[in-house]
Amino acid sequence: MSIRRKLKTLFNAIKYKLLEKEYLTQQGRAKYLYFSNNKFDSLLICFSAFPPNEKPLYNYVNSLSSLQMDRLYISDSWGYRASYYLFEDGEQTPYIVTKKLIDKILQSKEYKHVYTAGTSKGGTAAIYYGLIYNVDAIFSGACQYFIGRYLNIPAHIKVLERMMGGGGINEQMVRMLDGVLETCITQHSNSSTIVYLLYSKKENTYNEHIQYLIEKIKTTNIVLYERECFFDNHNDVGFDFIPFVLNHFQE
Repeated sequence: MSIRRKLKTLFNAIKYKLLEKEYLTQQGRAKYLYFSNNKFDSLLICFSAFPPNEKPLYNYVNSLSSLQMDRLYISDSWGYRASYYLFEDGEQTPYIVTKKLIDKILQSKEYKHVYTAGTSKGGTAAIYYGLIYNVDAIFSGACQYFIGRYLNIPAHIKVLERMMGGGGINEQMVRMLDGVLETCITQHSNSSTIVYLLYSKKENTYNEHIQYLIEKIKTTNIVLYERECFFDNHNDVGFDFIPFVLNHFQE
């Protein structure tokens, strides 16, 4: 990462910290950014990818600011670096609190259209929560379909252990996480939600996850639109994802 990009990231982190809100429930808390305008009747819910360190981040706050809609960015501030908005210490706290926060925002205003978006880990969450809420459309880029096997490697094992509550990781835990998205898609196979999926066959996410996700969605009645791009590095997905989302709404 260049010095200029590092400085920009630091500046944005400080700015977002000042704008950040906290939602408290009996089960725990959620941190989020919410941009609302009385003129808008649509909402975009954005989920975050893995941060480069232990500090959670928000993705696409500035780059999607031109959209004529309200925007909700939910921080994945649970566990060690991430929780996929699902588990922390073996409990469903992230899921419960995330869902309560989304419910609160949806009840605060009468939205005619709702969308979810995210890349990598955030793309997985966008599909999961997008189907749960039967949103108008989901925008997901280079996401993980098999959460368990993605995390069950030395580079991510601490994330997995914190999600599952420590005490060692077993095959049953991995299989359970691997089936989260598959089960969700099956349960919502008649959803009217449209899935817009962006990926590159030049990086390993396609062979390890995306091709199986596509196969699964095609067994349902869910409408799927694919956008193949050509980035080599998984971390470069945002360069294609931003115009992918912006162009959709401009058109």
